[in-house]
Amino acid sequence: MNEQGIVVLGGGLSGLGAAYRLNQDGIKATIFEKEDQAGGICRTINKDDFLFDIGPHIIFSPPAQIKELVASLIDNSEVYCHNSMLYHSQIKGNYIRAPYQAHLYGLPAKEIIISLIDYGLSKFRDEKKASNYADFFRSVLGNRIFKNFFLPYDQKRLRYTPYLLDAEWVKHRVTRPNFFELVRGSLRDTGSSMDENAEFQYPSRGGIQSFINALANRLSFNQLQLNKEVVSIHPRIKKIKFSDGTSSHYSQILSSLPLPEVINMMEGIPGEIREIANREIQYTSGYVINLGVKRHPVSPFRIIRYHEPDILFYRVTIQSNVAPYSAPAGHSILCAEVSYHAERFPLSREEAYLRTVADLKRVGLLEHESEIVTSDVSDLKYCHLIFQCNYEPHLKLVIDFLAHHDIHSFGRWGGWKYLLMGPSILSGIKAADSFLENYKKERKYGLAVA
Repeated sequence: MNEQGIVVLGGGLSGLGAAYRLNQDGIKATIFEKEDQAGGICRTINKDDFLFDIGPHIIFSPPAQIKELVASLIDNSEVYCHNSMLYHSQIKGNYIRAPYQAHLYGLPAKEIIISLIDYGLSKFRDEKKASNYADFFRSVLGNRIFKNFFLPYDQKRLRYTPYLLDAEWVKHRVTRPNFFELVRGSLRDTGSSMDENAEFQYPSRGGIQSFINALANRLSFNQLQLNKEVVSIHPRIKKIKFSDGTSSHYSQILSSLPLPEVINMMEGIPGEIREIANREIQYTSGYVINLGVKRHPVSPFRIIRYHEPDILFYRVTIQSNVAPYSAPAGHSILCAEVSYHAERFPLSREEAYLRTVADLKRVGLLEHESEIVTSDVSDLKYCHLIFQCNYEPHLKLVIDFLAHHDIHSFGRWGGWKYLLMGPSILSGIKAADSFLENYKKERKYGLAVA
């Protein structure tokens, strides 16, 4: 046990960021991570000479506060374009550039005209009055663009109706072309994505795991405890129990674990809190299906999105186009993402794999199943955050309840915020800063931490 009795739950980006910041102030918090390597869902598996990332993880321009830190963790200064495309079975060539709203070129002329008219009509809608995700998109891009792409894509990705999703979480994420840009993208292929995250970096070796390991290596020896899955938390006696039968006492917890998971682990808490966490804090699960394919290249693109409902996956990353070293010579890696939900869209691992292979053949990324030389299917219970309308009061209630019991929750899943890689690290650093501020006050006035 560390001297202060301070532990961090979860060795993903935000957990590592929190421990790194605590270290800077001389507090050697212990991180407990259930997997056999750091990273959480941001990990790399080495299988049959293929490096499979558990989902597409690329490093966009980080927040200014951690720009130097992130730069020091990447061994590759080269900047790439993600070359993102959208698959459309009904148009010539099958592909248009992303984002959809800025690149209508290639669609039927009638569809373009209706989309432009509808975009103009959207200016009569008041964005501030948008009560949900669907209303917001219709007010900024028009009903036609919303229904043609965003509605089917996010229904497939989230397995949840956009009409019941909160609008706030997406407002800072959507690309908003003006009318001139919309027209220009309708008349020709502009060759520009307009996406502020169009450029990224990626390690020169070892997959995304090398970036994770570089951050983990900033910690002290034995500070990161792997294969330590938490099964219960006893807040009254401040004790954590693990799946291997061991236990550990604590004074304070910094948790990056999913909020419902932490609440369900806690012993002796009000049933109302447990019910709110499980009913009001929603998520979608997913399979990440990596295939090692004996053909190269399978496509000139890096990322392809699929909005059509009869195709199971919503996105495919050609990982070997992101990092050529990740596959043996003459081979490629296809990373397909499939969402499911135990009630709204149940899907077994086997069915997901078989349907994905069949659909990859339909869209032309696979020629025959015999091309697949190896594969890996990762089942992610927590894959996508769901921001229901009016979710914030319930979220605050749960986070405040945890804080009252000395469990400080942060990160993508702990704070229930849509965060990319850089902001996830920063979330951990900010959580540690907030903890340190209170910790120093308690020390200053002679108050006990526990």
